[in-house]
Amino acid sequence: MEFRLHGSAREFVQELIYDVADKFGVRGVTRNRVVPHVSIVGFDKTDERRIIQAIEQYGANFDLVSFSFKDF
Repeated sequence: MEFRLHGSAREFVQELIYDVADKFGVRGVTRNRVVPHVSIVGFDKTDERRIIQAIEQYGANFDLVSFSFKDF
């Protein structure tokens, strides 16, 4: 599960990824379309229906959470 960056934050991180890849000769990471994001949790996708139900049940107990990045 991830939060995908948008707007100027997305553009900034995309440019940063390409700059670092060029500077250090990293190959592969920029071969495909870069999707700037913040990973929240990783899990095995073998039982998608169960995962969706768990997220719906857990998420129903919470309001949206605002957050911001500072000094990134």
